[in-house]
Amino acid sequence: VFALPGRQSDLIHNNRKAAKSVATPLVYAGVNRSSKNIVEIDGTGLDVLQGYSKTTISIGSFNSLEKDSFNDLYMPVRDPALDDPECDPELLKQYKRDKASAHSKFRLAEQQSEAPRRVLLKAEEYRHEQFCFSNFLDYRGRIYPLGDLHHQTPDWIRSLIVSAIKLPITHQTE
Repeated sequence: VFALPGRQSDLIHNNRKAAKSVATPLVYAGVNRSSKNIVEIDGTGLDVLQGYSKTTISIGSFNSLEKDSFNDLYMPVRDPALDDPECDPELLKQYKRDKASAHSKFRLAEQQSEAPRRVLLKAEEYRHEQFCFSNFLDYRGRIYPLGDLHHQTPDWIRSLIVSAIKLPITHQTE
């Protein structure tokens, strides 16, 4: 039986005429049913994404960051002429602007790659296990998934999740 974390509440459906909320057993049954879906991690898809995570790449919401490849792509190459005391000050300023811009891009890429790293670590942890989705039902009757691996995530995360119950695909003719 599904229980709300932290408190018990029957506020599911607002009935304005009665000025109170009415519990809906159908909602509870739906939450319980969705929590019983047994899933597992697709090892092949996880291997592919882990391969992508070793480079600097951005595919949709999947952003990975590998420092050396990022430096090769974005960091400006320092010209030895900049070390000369008689170097053009404008050239030095332009190099510093380029370096600052690349540093900003690096910080942004670092922040954007944090969620994929976290998801890939969690998927690796569950690679050889079967698990169920955890859901939270708020006082309004809205269902929210918990954690990073669930069915309301971007495509690249959903591609890691496969049903643990394998059924053959058949063609029925009548």
